[in-house]
Amino acid sequence: MMVDSMVYNIIEVANTHNGNIDYIYSLLDEFKSLKGDMGVKFQAFKYDEIATKDHDWFETYKTFYFSPEEWKKIFNKANETKDVWLDIFDKYGVLILEQNIDRIKGFKLQSSVLFNKIVLKELSYLDLSDISVIINIAAHEISEIKSILNNIEDLINPIEIVLEVGFQDFPTELEDAGISKIHTLKELFSNKIAFADHVDGTSQEAIELPIIASLVGADVIEKHIMHSTLETKYDDFSSVTFDNYSKYIDKLNKYESLLNEPFINDR
Repeated sequence: MMVDSMVYNIIEVANTHNGNIDYIYSLLDEFKSLKGDMGVKFQAFKYDEIATKDHDWFETYKTFYFSPEEWKKIFNKANETKDVWLDIFDKYGVLILEQNIDRIKGFKLQSSVLFNKIVLKELSYLDLSDISVIINIAAHEISEIKSILNNIEDLINPIEIVLEVGFQDFPTELEDAGISKIHTLKELFSNKIAFADHVDGTSQEAIELPIIASLVGADVIEKHIMHSTLETKYDDFSSVTFDNYSKYIDKLNKYESLLNEPFINDR
C-alpha cells in the first residue's frame, strides 16, 4: 500500500516491544507494505542515564535497552521501507544518532528534554545540517516557543525544526489534544507543524483525530503502533494495530482529496 498523502506520516514504536528485538522485526514486517513518504520512530535510551537505581521503573527501563549493534540492525531493517526517526532522551540516544547518522532522517525532543543542557550540548557537537528535528512544544506559551526555537537553531542548526502539538495523558481528553493550536502556530511560525494524539487506540477518535489535524493544517502526523498478535505490555493504550492504521491511511487519502475538488463541480 502506497502512502501518498499531503502529510508526512511517522509510526511510533515506543516501548511496545517490551525489550524484545524479535517483536520489532515482526512489527516492521507487519507494516512493511506501507511505503512512500513516511517514517518509523524508535526510543533509544539507557536505563542508568534516564533514571536512578531507586526509581520505580529502573528495572523496567533495563529491559527496554538495546545495544548499539542491535540498534544498527533494527535501523537497517526499518530503512528497507521507511525513514528512521529517534526519540532522544539522554547521551546514549545521542551516541546512537551519531553512530547511525547516515541511516536516520531526524529525531524528536520531548518537551522536558528541550531544557536538558547535557543532551543539547552533546547534540551541538554533531553535524546535523542534514537532519530534521521535531520539538514537542506542549504547555509552552508562544513567547517560550520562540525562545526555544532560537536556542535549538543556535545550538544544533538542523536542516529544519518541526513544531509538534501533542499532549500525552492516558486517556487524553479530546479537548486536550491540541487541534486548536495548529491554526495559531501556522499563522505565527513558518515551521512545519506535527500532530501526535494519545487517545484510546481502539476508539474511532484514534482514526479520525489525526485526519482532522491534517485537514486543519498539520504537516506531519505521528501515530503510535503495536503488533496485531504479539503481546504488548507497555505503551499500548494509544497504539493502533496494522488494520486500524490502514483504515486511517485509507480515510486520510479519501478526505484529503476533497481539498482539491473544483469550486464548481461538473454536477
